[in-house]
Amino acid sequence: MAKIIVYHYSLAARVPSLTPAECAAIRQRFDTVLCDYPDAVFHGVFVDANGQGICEWDAPSVAVVNEVITKVDGHPPVDSVVEVKRIL
Repeated sequence: MAKIIVYHYSLAARVPSLTPAECAAIRQRFDTVLCDYPDAVFHGVFVDANGQGICEWDAPSVAVVNEVITKVDGHPPVDSVVEVKRIL
């Protein structure tokens, strides 16, 4: 299992301010799609006040994360998706 990070740093990829209901609806869409990907775990979205941040995943590959996001959002991620390794 790989640790995958999806970046949200460009203006087009920043996460807008969301209501609790909007967050719940988005999470539900991810959970529904993830039923078909038992080896992928979406840990969540972490952002600053400007909507810049990351999504954290454990998944078999970057390709799997890209596929899930495309199914949920209707398009692939705007910014980089990378596999990272813990060094400290």
